[in-house]
Amino acid sequence: MRDHSVLLCLVLFGCMKSASASDTQPPDKPSNPVVVEISLDPLSEPYFDLALFSNQQEPEPDDPLSENEEEAAGEGGAEGSNPLASVSKLDFVWTLTGLSGSQTHDVSVEGATMLHPKIKLVYEVHYFFTDITGSDEDNWESIHIKPIWFPVDKKLSDEWMMRVAVGAEYIHSFDNVDQGIGFDSEIIAPLFGLAFAKPSQRLTLIPLVQHFMSFQGTSVNLTAFRLIALQSLPDSCWIKLDAKFLVDWHYETESMANEIEFGKMLNPNFGLFCTALFGVGNDRTLDWGVAVGVRFNF
Repeated sequence: MRDHSVLLCLVLFGCMKSASASDTQPPDKPSNPVVVEISLDPLSEPYFDLALFSNQQEPEPDDPLSENEEEAAGEGGAEGSNPLASVSKLDFVWTLTGLSGSQTHDVSVEGATMLHPKIKLVYEVHYFFTDITGSDEDNWESIHIKPIWFPVDKKLSDEWMMRVAVGAEYIHSFDNVDQGIGFDSEIIAPLFGLAFAKPSQRLTLIPLVQHFMSFQGTSVNLTAFRLIALQSLPDSCWIKLDAKFLVDWHYETESMANEIEFGKMLNPNFGLFCTALFGVGNDRTLDWGVAVGVRFNF
């Protein structure tokens, strides 16, 4: 009897302990939990689809150039007129100048190619039509080859950047002096220039000095002090002011030759420009001039 009582007590104690454990045990976790993830990766499909609906694209303008393309085209056209810019281009230019009643037509090809991010090669070929001798003459005038090196590109402030340029120009002037064309000289012309750019205003200022001296043929000893102001304009346009102060050490004369150029890019690779020229001084190289040209950027 005593053994049965002990056995009954053990059974009752076990049942009470089991009930207490079931009251305090947390509920069972589901066997297959559902996890919701939100991706912040802009390349993931959900984010990309959401962006499509939240940022509707504006209809394309009627102008064949978008706003960014217009700005790039305008900058490209202006940089083509910057002698210190890292740009590859090809210009075909016709220039008419007058001096003391005579007229000269200069048909030229003027190009530039970037051989390296810091090395630019400029080249020109000129063919003249003139009546400076009293009769109509035409012949080759000169060939120019000018490598330029950009050793320094530096940020001066939050607004201004500076470029340093050094180079040398070789000029072969043909022996057509009897026709009033060329100098019959071999000329070398070292140069040094600075370019100060203010991107927020799309403005570039370029002081430049170049000395021309002959090493064969007719004597040439001339220094050109040059100041260029180049302003990009809306609608893919630009304007350039180019003032040259010339000192001829051989003949001991001084003069100025000035240019005002206006151009417009019709697309990022093709543009048109025109130039007005005028001389100052008793020994000026021209009285007046006009030029028109086409530009190809590549």
